[in-house]
Amino acid sequence: MGKIDLSNFGLSGRIGPLIAYIVNGKQRFRTYAKPTNRKTAKQTSHRTKFGFVSKSLSPLFNEIKIGHRGQSLNYGTVCGKVMREVVVGDSPDYALDYSKILIADGKLKLPASANILLQEETNIITLRWDTDIIAGPGPGREDDDVKIVCYNEAQSRIIKPNVTIKRTKGEASFQLPEKVKPEDMHFWLYMSSSYLDINSKSRYLVLTGNIAS
Repeated sequence: MGKIDLSNFGLSGRIGPLIAYIVNGKQRFRTYAKPTNRKTAKQTSHRTKFGFVSKSLSPLFNEIKIGHRGQSLNYGTVCGKVMREVVVGDSPDYALDYSKILIADGKLKLPASANILLQEETNIITLRWDTDIIAGPGPGREDDDVKIVCYNEAQSRIIKPNVTIKRTKGEASFQLPEKVKPEDMHFWLYMSSSYLDINSKSRYLVLTGNIAS
């Protein structure tokens, strides 16, 4: 039902098929539109999927921001991209294909190859990568930093390896914390240049083992 605003001598609210309102002291009208049902199966599915993505992506978002130097990332936009490209399965059994998540992006050269290995007896993780700077587009230097992102899906937390390494080293090892299961882990590697203030794209690494101690 509409009402008269005596302070502005105007109308506000619904009046039959119209909605009356005041903007900057001027009377305005628009056609009343019946609210849509926000509980349709499609809408409910979309909200459930978005909620799953938002919760799953939250622990990784800060790493994604760090990995995308110079880009103003919006959380909602990143969630939308993940919804379209990374989610697998149907409600309520959604899952993320973590190999499709781009933790970092940039023009710096990635190593031509890289792998990650597990020493099962000690829970030690070893990463190895090609140290040669391949020809082709994009810069790359021997003193580029190697960045490793380790995510424990079961505990929804980032694990920070206590290592500082350069491209030329070719290898790095660190031990997973106690009670962390290797099968719950996801790993990405990328290069970062302080000199050029840019990163490379990230590469998702599939953990394999067992390696000799």
